[in-house]
Amino acid sequence: MAKRFLSCVLAVSLAFCAWACQSDPPEGSFSLSSSSGQTSGLSPDGKTYWGQHFSFAVPEGWNCREEETMVILTPQTYPTDVSTISVLEYEKDPNFESYTQKDFESEYAHRFNKATFSSFVKGTFQDHPSYTMEYTIVKGGATSLVTQYLVDTESGTVLLTLLCGQETTNALSRARETFLASVQLR
Repeated sequence: MAKRFLSCVLAVSLAFCAWACQSDPPEGSFSLSSSSGQTSGLSPDGKTYWGQHFSFAVPEGWNCREEETMVILTPQTYPTDVSTISVLEYEKDPNFESYTQKDFESEYAHRFNKATFSSFVKGTFQDHPSYTMEYTIVKGGATSLVTQYLVDTESGTVLLTLLCGQETTNALSRARETFLASVQLR
């Protein structure tokens, strides 16, 4: 079961990383109906996104789109700047707190060619059990820094992924800080 959950998280992460390297992001706003019947999507003013287990403010100068099972934020300078932020929701994982750094490192090394962990913290995110991981990946000769927050909420698991392209600018740092400060989990 644990291996299956990690594989699911990583499969979606792989899709995210592949999408982040495409030149043309998908167009349009969106609205999803969850399995519970609640509506998710971008507010009419484009400033807030509501998911089944979370909400967040869209950083100024960023676009918010949905790509299949994830919400993706891209800077207006995309694809010149391939930095992205994504949010995914999963069913609650009963084995969440049993994972170790070794579980993630072995699965990520298997899935990402040349993934190198620089940080792994088992702790809390807004009083919810969480794993915070930072690692680098190499794709197409470019190295990207990835920071992930895997959070166990009362009703589901939320994965926040922040991918930083070649350069970290002040604007990117502010967008990341704004996004993380605005995330509300439920």
